[in-house]
Amino acid sequence: MPLALQPIGWLNGLTQSGLLIFGCILGFFFISKSRKTQANLLLFLGLGTIGIGLWQLAGLIDFIHIIATTVNLPIYSDPNIPFSSLFWYFTTLFELIFGIAFIYYSALKLVIPNKRLYFLILYLILGVGISLIYIWFFSSDIDLIPDDSSGNDIINTSVKATSLIFPLMIGAVLLFFIFNVIGLLLRSTKSKGIVKKKLIQLGIANLLFLSFFVAYVIANLSGTKLIMRIGEIGSIIAMYYALREVQEKPEKERPKKEEKCNDERIKGHVY
Repeated sequence: MPLALQPIGWLNGLTQSGLLIFGCILGFFFISKSRKTQANLLLFLGLGTIGIGLWQLAGLIDFIHIIATTVNLPIYSDPNIPFSSLFWYFTTLFELIFGIAFIYYSALKLVIPNKRLYFLILYLILGVGISLIYIWFFSSDIDLIPDDSSGNDIINTSVKATSLIFPLMIGAVLLFFIFNVIGLLLRSTKSKGIVKKKLIQLGIANLLFLSFFVAYVIANLSGTKLIMRIGEIGSIIAMYYALREVQEKPEKERPKKEEKCNDERIKGHVY
């Protein structure tokens, strides 16, 4: 029985499968490093990376289903709540609530440690709202890519601009941008040396991640989603390099010793 998958379908299926596996391996690696170096923020980055990797679970299941049957999952069994909406619902939870929330929380610990729980709760409310709308209004608020079950490509989704999800998504994106990008970059202006450098790197890495994520959500081309998917994992690796423990080379006029972190908000987290 010949496979219906076109080249773009194979690329999407293989990258979604690979990124799920790679995201989980990378996440557990970050968690392991956090235990060895006592770098608490690497723990949150690791949990977030696992969540983002699990976002590809629905695509992987669809990929396996096409290989086994030559057609996509039966997504049109119910016009109001199609079967696949349950998969997309749970994988959206992985990305928004389990994945990005941990990365968002790591910046809150650096920028506003005393009020971080309030803004985390606000983000989670938006994430749950998006997920609920996603499943209950799936057929009217979400575009399927492709829009048939021929098995030519792995099913992806794109949020319609008229969807109820859109304003909630804008709110979640703004929260992430304010704290994970602007907040970290402003914090860097009050720091020095290696800490300043790391905060700038982390802010830029978060900006790249946010850009790839937004483009992925609104893109309605399968090839574009493939590129954005790889970009998300690449930006997470950049976050790791910003958070990992690094010894700074001493200047010639200074004694040969490791530069100490004097910023109490970062001390014990980045290092």
